[in-house]
Amino acid sequence: MLAARSAEPKKTGYGGEGKAEQTFDPSNLTKETYQVRTATPYDLVLPYWMAELELYVDREMVKVGESGLLEQIMFGEDSMRGLVTVRALDNDPKEGKICVAC
Repeated sequence: MLAARSAEPKKTGYGGEGKAEQTFDPSNLTKETYQVRTATPYDLVLPYWMAELELYVDREMVKVGESGLLEQIMFGEDSMRGLVTVRALDNDPKEGKICVAC
């Protein structure tokens, strides 16, 4: 029996946990609630991206990385009991916190 290890280093950041299972548009625009599974990457579509953007989650979530207007996230194995809300807020120095995607 022979075992081989991949010579490529593990990818980090966006796509580091695999291809996104589904892409979610902001619920404040679509009026939809999405079903998610633990340990599965998902893409959040943001209307814009900037350094001041902050994600607020009411459960344990893993931020995988970003690519353009996509923010890739995953939820921990023990964090999924009931509804989860993810909010993307722009922490603007002049205007304060502005909802980007809720």
